[in-house]
Amino acid sequence: MPSRRSLISMLPAASVAGAVLLSETASAALSGIHPDTGGAGGNVIAADSISDLRSINIPVRSTTAVVSGYATQGDNGGGHFWWNSGSTATDDGATVINPTGNSGSGRWIRIIEGRVRAAMFGAVGTTDDSSALNAAIAYAKANKINEVELSPYHPVQSTVNLLAGVALIGKGSPGYLGASTSYGVSNSAGPGVCSRIRATATIASGAVVTLQPDGANSDGFALVNVSIDANGTTNYGVLLSGASVSPAQTFPRVFRADGLFVQGAYLDGICLTDTLVTRFHNVTVSACRGWGLNCTYGTSDSLFIDTYIHTCGLIGSGGGGIQIGDGDGFLNFIGGKIEDNYGPGVYVYTSTSSNRVYLNNLFIVSNSYQGVTMNGGNVSINGGFIGGNSSYPAIQCAAGALNCKDSEIGGGTYNLSATNTGLIRAFNLVMSGSTISPYNNGSTQTIQTYNVVLV
Repeated sequence: MPSRRSLISMLPAASVAGAVLLSETASAALSGIHPDTGGAGGNVIAADSISDLRSINIPVRSTTAVVSGYATQGDNGGGHFWWNSGSTATDDGATVINPTGNSGSGRWIRIIEGRVRAAMFGAVGTTDDSSALNAAIAYAKANKINEVELSPYHPVQSTVNLLAGVALIGKGSPGYLGASTSYGVSNSAGPGVCSRIRATATIASGAVVTLQPDGANSDGFALVNVSIDANGTTNYGVLLSGASVSPAQTFPRVFRADGLFVQGAYLDGICLTDTLVTRFHNVTVSACRGWGLNCTYGTSDSLFIDTYIHTCGLIGSGGGGIQIGDGDGFLNFIGGKIEDNYGPGVYVYTSTSSNRVYLNNLFIVSNSYQGVTMNGGNVSINGGFIGGNSSYPAIQCAAGALNCKDSEIGGGTYNLSATNTGLIRAFNLVMSGSTISPYNNGSTQTIQTYNVVLV
């Protein structure tokens, strides 16, 4: 296969913008096809689209082609092709093109250097890009290319299945896009500040993007600089479940999200089950009806840096900021803000006493229920500010042990509340507004304080 550099060297300067190979008998009058009459023996031409490339007669002496777009010029789906006269590969509409009417051998073969571009497969933001996105991801995985570059905007009407070993790489960097405090955020269609995947219909499988494990080798998923909008119609923005693997005990590992924004899920913004080694950085979830981030079961050995969860949960009906479930352990949160959610800021429930959750330098404020509430396991809070409200404590522990150190606590009915078998150890705290209450209900709850200042 010739390299892209060798193809370009065959083009005259005026033709480098977009070239396709013509046969000697091909009609130069075909719309979108532009023959090159000079340089390289006249064997390179330019075409506007993949459709135009397919309409070219079988080349006699032309061996290279450049296309300026998938559907239209400049849509980022064009590229460089070479003519393989012996190929009988299946026309996939993207990397292999069979000329119209050709029943024998001979195919245009796309040259790909670096990332796969989703636009190469027709994901150019017109009506429904889901099939084209899935085709691009499958091609990248099969050919060990590993990265798929997104276009600015992708409307979808079925799930995008991100396969193990593949990263979706967007353009730009997501900011805070939420336009409403309700879960049904309805931002207008079209690109945002980064590449955007938006459900434009209810997706029956339940997720806009599903990270799809494939058994024992389910390693290496990534979403980078991507905005995912469930648009109030689809249950999950991002869904990853090791339980969907056969055998089910195979845990997908290494899910990396960097510059990810999720909004508008009918249930949870991001839902993780049976997942190892998750790495989040600069992840924002807003306006989801359930939990912003729901680690339902078995999520462990994971790091979350600069996480922002805002206005999640349905008023009076469950959900909230972050839920950490049974079997989750060794989860480390560093920095970020959990605020204005219609439920607890962080809720930890587990029957596994050895589980560990670390909340470092988080600001957990203005949530409708407790700032942090737990019912088992071990939670360590270090730094940051934890607030409650007039009806609920800032920190409540009903079971397990919670250590709170070098933090500021305030704003709840009580700053610290231990009930049932809960244990709270507080070190070097500044607490404002309310007092400490262990609820003397005859159970074994305990609050131990060391160098706590009430202001």
